[in-house]
Formats: sequence, C-alpha cells, structure tokens
Amino acid sequence: MSTSKQNQIEKRRKLIKSAVGAPALFTLPGAVGSAMAAASLGCDVKSQATFADESPVAGFPSAPDKWMRVRCEVWTFRLESGGAAVTGFKFNGAYYQVTSGVAQQVAVKLTPSSQAPVQVAGQYVYALVDYQQSAPATIVLDPNKAVSPIAGASCWNSLTSSNLSSNVIN
Repeated sequence: MSTSKQNQIEKRRKLIKSAVGAPALFTLPGAVGSAMAAASLGCDVKSQATFADESPVAGFPSAPDKWMRVRCEVWTFRLESGGAAVTGFKFNGAYYQVTSGVAQQVAVKLTPSSQAPVQVAGQYVYALVDYQQSAPATIVLDPNKAVSPIAGASCWNSLTSSNLSSNVIN
C-alpha cells in the first residue's frame, strides 16, 4: 500500500476515534421540550380531575394507595376527657383519634397515675397530602375537605423537585 493511502486511512481512524471520544450534547426542539414540561407540571390538575371523578378517597388507610400520603405511627393512649384507652396516631408531636375516617387532634392524659402512650409496633396509617403552592405537605384530617391531592410520586417529584420512588413522603 502506498504511503498516501496509509496516511488517509490513519487520518480517517483518528477522526472516528475523536468523534467517539468527544462529548455530545443532544437537545429536543423547543416545542417538544416545553410540551413535555407543561404536561409534567400540569399533573396536579390531572390529579384533581381524577380525585373528583373517583369514589371517595379513604382518610386514613392502613396501606398506601396511589395518592401521596404521609406515614403516621399508630399509638394507644388515654384521653384527657374520660380516660378511656383509644388507638390513634401521632403526627408532628400531636395525637389524633380517627372517627369515621376523619382525624381529630385530642388531648392525651399524661399524669403519673395514667399509662403513658404506647406505640403499636409495626403499625401505621397513611394520611392524605394536599398539595398547595404555599404549603405542599399539608396533611388532610378530613378527606372531604381535600383541595388538591396528588396522585403518584412522579407528579410529586415534578412539582416539588423531590426524588421519591413511592407514594409515601416520609
């Protein structure tokens, strides 16, 4: 083979090697990228439509569903009024009793003679989360008063810049 032919082949090989090794930046056309972003950020509206069309969402199920939920520990405690032992949950340091799917904050009897609240091992309830721009992690104590629940971790991640892989926030 002639030297010029070998030089050509060598130049071609160097060009191919440099093309493979160089970083590449691929972009979507503006219309496609903005449409994808708009669809992703509109998932809260889609969640509201789904919420309106479905049967009532459970207030405090024992397992998470498709709606964004906060996991709350189940506790047994005595009420200040009457002293009866009840089962409820604890969230942000406050105790709640659930009646007909609606949670109400209750005063717990904490005296030396009363039994201290006890966590029920391995049991949780899942409170519905209402998404609002001002307070994106508001739990819903009464599911009938939900304004904007979010369905799915993908939607939640788009709206809050989170990186969740399940529908349970904590």
